[in-house]
Amino acid sequence: MTKEEANSRFLEVLHEGIPFFQIVSDTYRQQIVVMLSEVDEMNVSAISQRINLSRTAVSHHLKLLRQVGLISTEKRGKEIFCHLTIAKPLKILKEMTFIIENYCVVR
Repeated sequence: MTKEEANSRFLEVLHEGIPFFQIVSDTYRQQIVVMLSEVDEMNVSAISQRINLSRTAVSHHLKLLRQVGLISTEKRGKEIFCHLTIAKPLKILKEMTFIIENYCVVR
């Protein structure tokens, strides 16, 4: 990859990452991600109790996290269970890191 190609790709990756960075800038969503990183799964009620938010507010935050690929949800009966699924955002972050490390002047 040439320097020009790297710059172009870096801009593309940054653009792809904008929704991710916007979503994780919220402290409640950060708390949800950290909670889910500690367990295999957690239902909406448990998340709501741990961060002291209504189920409606938690559901809104979960919807946004799901949109950027940070979590997946599974409905079982009346309960919705959440799982951390970071593959898509991690791919973007890894590519950004690779370009920065290999093509940018870092001081």
